[in-house]
Amino acid sequence: MKMSEIKNKLKKYNVDEIIFSKHVLIRCKQRNIDQKLIVDNIMNPGKMLEFQEFLSTNEHKYKLIFQISNARCLVVVITTNDHIEIITAWFSINKWERRIRSYDKG
Repeated sequence: MKMSEIKNKLKKYNVDEIIFSKHVLIRCKQRNIDQKLIVDNIMNPGKMLEFQEFLSTNEHKYKLIFQISNARCLVVVITTNDHIEIITAWFSINKWERRIRSYDKG
């Protein structure tokens, strides 16, 4: 799937069709993540940097990465069927990501 396809797929859903799991509600409080920030980025995926798709038998699972600032990204794991269920979310610090990726290469 291409980036444009996932963006169009996300735009087809309404705000009412976004459901937060119990796990993500706990994690949002622990990590100081505003639920509105998650919903805004899913509904307007213009700041999406990349995504990963994980296929399972009855649902599509995606890891979405949104640019929040020059220093931080928001990572959100969702499943899609007839609605979007948000599984978990966290902030990623770009400096750490670059360092981790450099270690992976060699």
